[in-house]
This record gives sequence, C-alpha cells and structure tokens, in this order.
Amino acid sequence: MFFRRAILGKSEKFCANNGNCDQNEMILACKLCRFQKCLNLGMKLNTNQYVNLSDLIESLSRRNSDRSNKLMGFQCLDDPNLAQVIEKFPALTKKSTDEKLTKSEWGFMEQLTTLEFINKFEFAQLLETNDLHVIFKATCFKTATLIKAIRSYSIKSAFIQYPDGESIVPHQLVPFCTDDFLARVQSRLIGKLVELNIKEEEFLLLTSVLVCNPAVDNLSDEGRSILTIQQKIYTSALFQYCLITYQQQGPSRFTELLSVCHVINKHIEDIGQLCFMFTFRPPTEKYKRLCAELLSS
Repeated sequence: MFFRRAILGKSEKFCANNGNCDQNEMILACKLCRFQKCLNLGMKLNTNQYVNLSDLIESLSRRNSDRSNKLMGFQCLDDPNLAQVIEKFPALTKKSTDEKLTKSEWGFMEQLTTLEFINKFEFAQLLETNDLHVIFKATCFKTATLIKAIRSYSIKSAFIQYPDGESIVPHQLVPFCTDDFLARVQSRLIGKLVELNIKEEEFLLLTSVLVCNPAVDNLSDEGRSILTIQQKIYTSALFQYCLITYQQQGPSRFTELLSVCHVINKHIEDIGQLCFMFTFRPPTEKYKRLCAELLSS
C-alpha cells in the first residue's frame, strides 16, 4: 500500500537526513527514503491494478480545465525565470474582458500555465529541484505546443493560433518564409490531429506520456527511475483506453497516437528555424525571461 500511495503522489519530496535514513535505521519515518528503497529493490507498478482509468482521466481533465481558465482569464505582470517559478509560482491577476495581449504575452502565459499544469503531476512531488528544472525545461514547450494545437483543432482552425486568433508566425518573418515552411509550421501538427480525429481523453493521456519523459538528458538516476514509472502509468492507461474504445484496433490506434510525439518534435525544429530568423530580423516585442529560457532548450 505504501508504494501505491507514493507512486500516486502521496509521498514526501524532502529528506531531513540527506537520504541517509536507511543507514540511520530511520527509514520507516521518512517517506522519500522508503520510496527510494522500494525502487532500489526493483518494485514495479501494475497500472491496471492500482489506477482507475476514468478517475485518472477525470483528474487530468480538471487540471487542464484549470490551466485553460487561468490562461484565458488572467495575466502575470512579473518577469520570472524558470528557477524562480519553481521556487515560487508568481501571482496572477484577473484581466479585463476587453484587455488584449501581445504575442509575447500570450506565449508567456501559455508557458506559465503549462508549467503549473505539469507541476501538478505526481512526479513533481518526488523529484529534487535540479531534476524538476531539467524536466520542466525539456518538456514545457513541447507540452504547450500540443495544448495550443489541440485548442486550435477544437475550434476547427486550419492553423495553430493563439487564443486571440493570431498566427504563431510573427508578421515580420512571413516575407522570409517559403510557402512550404509556413504550411509546415502552422498546419502540420494540426493536420495530424485532424487525420487521427483525436479525442479529449486521448489528448489528456498522450500529454501525460509526453510530460513524464525519463529519456531527458541530465536527470539523476533517482529522477529517471521516478519518471520511468510515472510514464509507464500513463502509457499503460492510454493503451487500456485504446483497447476499451477501439477493441481489436486498439493496438494500432495506440501506435498512431504515439506518432504525434514525432510530429511535435518536427514542429519544435521548425520553431527553432523561426527563432533563428530573429537573428536577422529582431522581434518588435520583448520576450519574457521564462519564454527565452524555454525556447533555448
């Protein structure tokens, strides 16, 4: 029971004895060290045994709805970097209905609310600060990209856009982009979502698989172990959903959904080319530190 509670996020994040509770025979009093010993002993989790699929999807849906409400209804006047966001999430203020945000402001709020969304995953309660910084920097922009594409897809837009309807490609860079490149950066990911006719439940579980990525460079061994188990939970849940929903076609549907991750990576490469164009045509808006840091990852 302890291992189940820990893996679902009900364990402590810090150890008062710097990880030496086992040596000091105090391990039963320290949830973090007790959980780490479970991992060291090779304990694994059978997702179907411990995780109720409908409850998991409902929890993800609530968290995503909260993220969306904050994105659409609030703004942040601070200019934090990633380390400052991890230490203390900045205050949000409610914005008026007629207040318009610039592209850079929308981009900042997308990254900020996505970070808060990711921080509510179970692994965030178990990882050390250094590992949190690594996984946030590696996955936030990709996650925000998928979220933005899904929002655009849900309103039947042919291209990825900000909530105010503006294209993600800055106006001053359009003359320097080929038609093929513009089509790729604005519509390739949307096209994949349309092709799959992706459902909300699939989006939520796929996003979770994307977030819990143990293959990220510079993670500690402990952090990689925690993320490996967490990703297995959501991968298994997505596979279970596909089997229930599509039955015999479930395995192929599961593979098709995972292929979205490849398209996201290609989209991120295109965004990198857009950023490179700023070398020759500097942006007219100043991007906040958090966005600049995440874009450089």
